[in-house]
Parts: sequence; structure tokens; C-alpha cells
Amino acid sequence: TGNSPAASVIRALLKEYSETYDSYLHEEDEVGRGDACRALLTGLESAQIAEAEAKKYEAWALKIGRDRIDAIVSAKHRGAYARAARVLGALAEFYTLSDEREKARSLLHEFVFVKYPRHYAFRAEVKSVAAGSTLIKELRVI
Repeated sequence: TGNSPAASVIRALLKEYSETYDSYLHEEDEVGRGDACRALLTGLESAQIAEAEAKKYEAWALKIGRDRIDAIVSAKHRGAYARAARVLGALAEFYTLSDEREKARSLLHEFVFVKYPRHYAFRAEVKSVAAGSTLIKELRVI
């Protein structure tokens, strides 16, 4: 994503995951909290990978993301719908920043209107995520 500041959902998701990991590292040490997030973002900013390798990571992230969303929503873990919506939003932002807006639209449409059209709580969470992302709002899917 080129470390785009417009990728607000991606940044929030990375921060959330790194803080969860960071809290395990520094359970008793408040000073160390936040280090994992900064290290993760710094590492990603400086990473240079070949296009073939980037495609491999894209496929991996898409599979993991789709599986995570399906696991949460199909099992009706309502308390985790916000997390599933953030994963969906991050994938949509990735595709938008990669100039693949149709893939982003298709992904959002698939999960919100095809796979889980009756999961209104999930749809509300996706709308909330979309409202906080200029990239997703520009897609005009939700």
C-alpha cells in the first residue's frame, strides 16, 4: 500500500494486532507498550519485495482474511463482527490502493450482499468501518 496515510483501516488493524502481541511481551512493563506497533510499521515501510513475492503475500492475506471473516460471521460470533468488518475493510483498502477497485467492490459486495445478506449486525459493522475510510467510501458499495 506504499504506507499510504489513506489506509486508515489497514493501519488500525495492524495497530490492533501489534498491541495484542505487545501486551503479551510487556504484561508488567508499561514502558514497552507500543513498541511492537512502531517496529511493525517501520519494518513494513522499509520492506522491498519482488512483484512475484508480493502476489504470493496478496494471495495469502486474502485467504487468511476471507477465512477469518467466514469463521466469525458464519458462526454468528456477534461480538467479533467488528473485527471481521475491519479485516474486510483492510482487504478492500488494499485492493483500492493497488488500483484494483473492482476487486475491492466485488469483495465487499460478496460478503455484505451475497454471502451474509441477513446478518444485519455484520452489515452495520461494515458500514461503520466504511464510514471511517475515505478509500472505501469512494467505492460506493455500502
